[in-house]
Amino acid sequence: MIDVRSKMANVWLFCLLWTLLEFTALIRCQNTSCQQGYFGTNCSDVCHCYYGDTECSTNGTCESGNCTLGWVKPPTCQIELPSLTTAPSIRNVTDDVIILLWKPWNQTSDIGSPPVVRYSVYFQTSHFNTSWVYYAGIPREKDTSTHILAFSRLDRQGEYRFSVVCVWFDNEANVEMNGIFSPATEWVRFQSPSTDDIIINTNLENMTTVPTLTANESLSNTSTITFYDTTVLEASTAASTNTTPGRPLSLKLVARSFSSLTLTWDHPSPVDHNVTRYKIKTELLESILPANPFSEEIIVNASIVNCTVTDLSHATLYQVSVFAYNILGWGQQQIRQYFTDFYPPPKPPVPQIVEGKITSSNFTVILDSASISTGPLTAYRIIVEAIPSLSLEERRMRSASQILEMDKLVDFSSAQSNGVNVYVTAQILPTQLSRKVEIVIGDGKVYDGFFNAPLESLTSYIVYLAYISTLDGQTKSSVSSPSEIITTTAKIIPTTATPALQINNNDYITIIGVLIGIICILVAAIAVGLVIVFVKRNRGRRQNTEHKMAELGQVAQSATGAMNSHKGKNESNGSGIMSNGHTGNSSLGLSTIQLSGIDKVSQKGKMKETSIKIPTTERMVSTKRNSKKAENEHPIDVNDLYEEYMSLQKGGALTKEFKEIPKATDEPITEALRDEKSFKNRFKNKYIPYDKHRVVLDTLNYDPSTDYINASYVRAPGIKRWYIVTQDPLPSTIDDFWRMVWEQNVDTIVMLSDDARGSIYWSEGGVSNYDDITIRLESIETLAHFAIRRFEISNTGSRDKRNLNHCQFKSWTKQGVPYSHVLFADFIAKVQSLKPDKTKGPMLLHCLDSVGKTGVYIASEALLKQGISHSKIDVPRCVQKIRNYRPHLVKSSKQYSFIYDLLFESLYFGVTTLNTNDIKAGIKGLSQINKATNASYLRDQFESLTTFEKILSPRDDAISPRDAPVFDSYTNLEAYIVLPTGRNDFINALRAAYDNKSSCIISMTSSQGITLPEPDNSRQYGIYVVHTISSENVSDKYTIRNLKIKLVNVPKKKFKQIKMYEFSLWSDHIPELESFLELHKQLSLWMHSYPNEGPLIIYGIDTKRALLMPLLTMLFERIKMETSIDIYRCVKYYNSKYEHVIDSWEEYKFLHKAVAEYSKSWKNEAYNSISPLHDGSRKFSIDASSNRRYSLDDDTSDCPKRYSVA
Repeated sequence: MIDVRSKMANVWLFCLLWTLLEFTALIRCQNTSCQQGYFGTNCSDVCHCYYGDTECSTNGTCESGNCTLGWVKPPTCQIELPSLTTAPSIRNVTDDVIILLWKPWNQTSDIGSPPVVRYSVYFQTSHFNTSWVYYAGIPREKDTSTHILAFSRLDRQGEYRFSVVCVWFDNEANVEMNGIFSPATEWVRFQSPSTDDIIINTNLENMTTVPTLTANESLSNTSTITFYDTTVLEASTAASTNTTPGRPLSLKLVARSFSSLTLTWDHPSPVDHNVTRYKIKTELLESILPANPFSEEIIVNASIVNCTVTDLSHATLYQVSVFAYNILGWGQQQIRQYFTDFYPPPKPPVPQIVEGKITSSNFTVILDSASISTGPLTAYRIIVEAIPSLSLEERRMRSASQILEMDKLVDFSSAQSNGVNVYVTAQILPTQLSRKVEIVIGDGKVYDGFFNAPLESLTSYIVYLAYISTLDGQTKSSVSSPSEIITTTAKIIPTTATPALQINNNDYITIIGVLIGIICILVAAIAVGLVIVFVKRNRGRRQNTEHKMAELGQVAQSATGAMNSHKGKNESNGSGIMSNGHTGNSSLGLSTIQLSGIDKVSQKGKMKETSIKIPTTERMVSTKRNSKKAENEHPIDVNDLYEEYMSLQKGGALTKEFKEIPKATDEPITEALRDEKSFKNRFKNKYIPYDKHRVVLDTLNYDPSTDYINASYVRAPGIKRWYIVTQDPLPSTIDDFWRMVWEQNVDTIVMLSDDARGSIYWSEGGVSNYDDITIRLESIETLAHFAIRRFEISNTGSRDKRNLNHCQFKSWTKQGVPYSHVLFADFIAKVQSLKPDKTKGPMLLHCLDSVGKTGVYIASEALLKQGISHSKIDVPRCVQKIRNYRPHLVKSSKQYSFIYDLLFESLYFGVTTLNTNDIKAGIKGLSQINKATNASYLRDQFESLTTFEKILSPRDDAISPRDAPVFDSYTNLEAYIVLPTGRNDFINALRAAYDNKSSCIISMTSSQGITLPEPDNSRQYGIYVVHTISSENVSDKYTIRNLKIKLVNVPKKKFKQIKMYEFSLWSDHIPELESFLELHKQLSLWMHSYPNEGPLIIYGIDTKRALLMPLLTMLFERIKMETSIDIYRCVKYYNSKYEHVIDSWEEYKFLHKAVAEYSKSWKNEAYNSISPLHDGSRKFSIDASSNRRYSLDDDTSDCPKRYSVA
């Protein structure tokens, strides 16, 4: 009994202490909830997220994924970049050098985290009123107490100040990042020595001897005890004509209008070059309006040093070049770039108020994007006017012009300080307003530096919209009419306010006392209950123990049975290898159920039961999918990809998902919009980089505008290396493009434009120079849909040479998506297979607009890796992440849908490639029985071909069976024309050969009742006359005819020579293999020997027979050129272009048998040597090395890498 009471006391004491602790924690938590900007235990950790992030205070991560300035490593942003806390010092200033000193970064006295690998030194000049300009990089030396740098290449007339930036190295990402600028030095100038120049002018004309100068000159305003250097110069006008004039000096703009520029300049120095006239050349560089190329030259006499260029367009950038001329010709040019004047923007529309979205602190307006022709649209400004003290009627009588003066408008904080009730609440850049959007006035966020302050309750407001136009340092604006008057609502005070936070300290004892009383009552009740239970246990301990033992025995027996049952099930199902080469459920293959069915096509022709592998239906997984959508989860398990993919195809779900992804973030974009830089943007103010992630080039000639190129650093989820994303180079930015490649240590360029639209920024002839960069094309491998080039790149300022891979994908539809998922997946794999030199630079990608096709490539590569590594993909998250680095990546819903198609095509069906070095072993493995389906893995592949034939999005290049399909080979576009089956097949083949300038026809059947003329005889077929030159039956395998054809009744038309092959050894749709391979070999030799003789024309009694040759040729070419081959996806590609190319099990088996046999023959040295071409009575030359399109360094004696067929 004593033990019972002791236990009851302990229980009571424990419950009391626990309750007190919980209550105290509750009070403390309520009083210490983290405010914005803090998180963690006791709210002691500081957030370092970009302004406006709301998630950090709850879990420490930055919702936007962006760190504030000086901090890195999102999402927590807890690593501070190293920065110096002390300004560098200036030790010595002379007339030609400035010496700068600074102490090395120290982890104790300075801020940030190591390692610091070097210092970047910047200067700022009062000449240009610009940002900091990079001067030099200094390595960090551990044993150095002071770093020293001499500035000697600066303009002697300038005023300068300096700052030092620590460069931090990220070991994980293998990238360097700049810290924050150190405090700057004071402004300083070069010293100017006191000098006086005395010029003695003597006329040397008609003089035969050198004169003796006796001029007696004196110097004034000199200093005491100072040494002066005096020099007597002799100027000769006769010698001045030995060279052309120098550049005209002091070229500047003195006036401009909407259609003219007025310029002045000074004569070249020295002035005695006998200049007789000047030429002023004006060229158009950039215009906001569609404009034709403009170039004009004006010649003026040497006495005139000014000129007005007229008939120009407004708001347009022109390049003006001035040349001086003497009897020896035109001298060097002086170049400047100037804008013409621009008109004020048109009056904006009145902002539309959204009804039902007015609260006590904000209201919502609708804004739409605009396009103006008066000048550049730099920004939209939203202006708010509060009218608390003015009567509404009195306010209506005042015009907007009486209230708004754009040059006097300030932000909210300044308006509050000055007592002004009109202020700019938000500024939105054109890149952030690409369509009609809703803007919440008073949401408490910052828009391009303007605080959108919450509004006062029960206050009337008017809102305006302003268009801002800024060009060449000049700003013009226009303001809309006032909106309707909006009155905010009253504040709603919650009835259940926070009494816990308002508890007086004197009330704590009372509350705790009441709680203790309640607890005591509960504890007493529990104690009584425990006593009763304890007594009952003692009375029936023996009976309860026996009962429990019986129950345990039954549970053990049940568990044993379940284990045996489970083991039996595992043994019966097996754990065989899936068709993708993985084991068990870990594969990336189909999400399946097992159904019993009837195999209608068996090798023995009998009916037999089999367990086939089919995807679960939508109805079976609807519960799982709906629950996933309800939880708003984006990740998709690869095994569930089919069901998710099908659900997205319905009701516009995929388009809706795409539109919900933000196109851009709130990151500032200012550098790309500067007047001196924006002309480098292909699309003006669209598709431009964030300031934070733009690629910054080294400054040239101290011109700050030369650090800009329209390019961004982009990081994709799961990809360690960085990408650089940029636009196709403009003619004016090609030098900058190659400079970026060199400075950023790029080892691979991925060009996502065809030759017609993309700028060709290299020379196909070999060597080309772009400023200081030299490019040498070493080799090129041109395939049907992409090309692989190898460049050697060097810099005149360095002895280093680098190798550069250049990969171009050319097959794009008008919607900006690849023609084929299979081809694009092949291209990605090809790029990944390239092994760059020992460089760790980023991969550079570019397309026309810099965001559409590049976004498709980055998202596809990242998601493919994600699906293979983690068996999960998250498409919307991936697209959103890469848009955090550059706006608008993956530009259209078509491109977004293509990414899903590619993932479904590449991941859901697993690994289907075969190693070309051992194809036989790979096919043998596929012939093994899959215990899960009781069929071979090869048969499983074929079954999935028919099951999923029509799942993918409709192809833009799909061909109707009534059309004449044009098929590419692996190396050439439009290598084959396959004629549909019908009447007059032979005549249609003649017409196709005649119209397409083809010299070869292949008949996959006998002559079908058409008797061809004997050698040296002719016969008419329709509108064609056919003359047979020769005919030969090759080993009873196929027949070769040499023909000449000509149009009837066209006497002046010459005969066209045609080679015709006839193959008729077929068993149903399966050809005799050995003969077919021999025919293929002859066709390949023909195409190699005559690569410019047009496509091969193929026809037959069945179109399927004719299509077999292009399909096999594409596979054979890949065997010769690549390390892997994918028969399964190659068939899917052909089936997507033309229905039912391969639709029977026997045909699918034949493909694998043909590939295995060809691979064996290809390894045979005899097959690799080029044998004579069978052509009947005469032999054709096979020397076509001048037409080869593969590596420039290939030996022409070897078998060509371009094995033409596909």
